[in-house]
Amino acid sequence: MNLLALDTSTERLCLALHARGQWALHEEAGGAQASMRLLPAAQELLSQQRLRWADLQGLAFGQGPGAFTGLRGACAAVQGLALGLGIPAVAVPSLQLVAEDARQQALARGLFGAQAHCTVHVAVDARMGQVYDDTLAWDGQRWCSRQGVSVRAPQEVARDWRAALVGARLEAGARAGFHHEPAVPSIRLMAGSGLPLLPADEAQACRASTVLWAEAEVNRPLALGHGAWAAWEDGPRLDAAQVMPLYVRDRVAQTTAEREAQRMAAFQDRVPGTAAAASGAPQ
Repeated sequence: MNLLALDTSTERLCLALHARGQWALHEEAGGAQASMRLLPAAQELLSQQRLRWADLQGLAFGQGPGAFTGLRGACAAVQGLALGLGIPAVAVPSLQLVAEDARQQALARGLFGAQAHCTVHVAVDARMGQVYDDTLAWDGQRWCSRQGVSVRAPQEVARDWRAALVGARLEAGARAGFHHEPAVPSIRLMAGSGLPLLPADEAQACRASTVLWAEAEVNRPLALGHGAWAAWEDGPRLDAAQVMPLYVRDRVAQTTAEREAQRMAAFQDRVPGTAAAASGAPQ
């Protein structure tokens, strides 16, 4: 099974190619260069495995949410390849990649076993003072979204996560009391570039109740490969016309006034007394 997966939903360009029963991985700087480098990098990966485009049997792509331009670029490339090669494609949710990378980090550290169930709270910087977030559960074989992807203020996300942690502890205690056994808390991880945006007090409380706090990804191409393979097995498999990015919000940029207001708010948070000065109140 020759399966090529492409992801440009972040500032990194990631590729994963399954061929001869193993994964060949590639990662490089993306951003503005992603549209120019995506197909040449894929060609290089194929050549390293002595494969041609015609040898591919399937495609996968990072569906989003993520960088608007990056999502469009990957989808356009996959649409063209799927149409030209006459092969199907599958979509891989971008926040699932963050969750899988965090799970792999935890496995590498020996924090739990490969088949252990776990829950990963994911928050990714969405710019404009917001984060993309989701809660994903690993059942030992597959990922499942518990709430669906949303874009929200970091404060709201942190509040919901903390409530979920409290609820999980109460549930574990109640179950232990019913079965007369020691309480076993659920395995929870928190991951994503949006973690530093959470309010400090809420973040501290959440961090104390998780087995792993992962602000950075270690091997996104490997997570992409795992996600692509699962998506290929589970479907749905899409034709070229069905390859579409996942957008969680319609607006992709702030107005000049909104950017200035956000800049001033950040400055006032850093410098004592500036909020009062800006409002004209006595200091």
